[in-house]
Amino acid sequence: MRYLQILAVAIFFISCSKSVAVVEIKDKDLLIQATCQEGSSAEPDLEYKVRIYPELKYGESVDKKVNEQMAYQIDSCFYKIRGVEKEFPETVIPIPNGIKNCFEYLIVFPGKANDKEPNELLYDSKYINATTYKLIFK
Repeated sequence: MRYLQILAVAIFFISCSKSVAVVEIKDKDLLIQATCQEGSSAEPDLEYKVRIYPELKYGESVDKKVNEQMAYQIDSCFYKIRGVEKEFPETVIPIPNGIKNCFEYLIVFPGKANDKEPNELLYDSKYINATTYKLIFK
């Protein structure tokens, strides 16, 4: 029993020691929260977790069409700029989180973060307000 307690505490401290960059952007239409960390697999990837909250009045809810677009057509809305070209993610997975009027995604780009280039993720909000947001991770 004591061994399990020590193991649980050790796992907790190991998981907390990974550096995770966090960014939050808010304007009159959206609240965007994002984290970035390098993947833990043998092939290093950049993993972003993004939550998008449309700003709604009390009792309002997101239109059914927007819900469908945010679930099935979001893959081209996230990208990075490499030189002069857009680099789209290898994987975009919508995460059903159970939070009303919240859209959550796991976004994976192949390769490690390059120290020479800033770690920026761009989100093109095509379906909510047609604005591009730049998430800069430090």
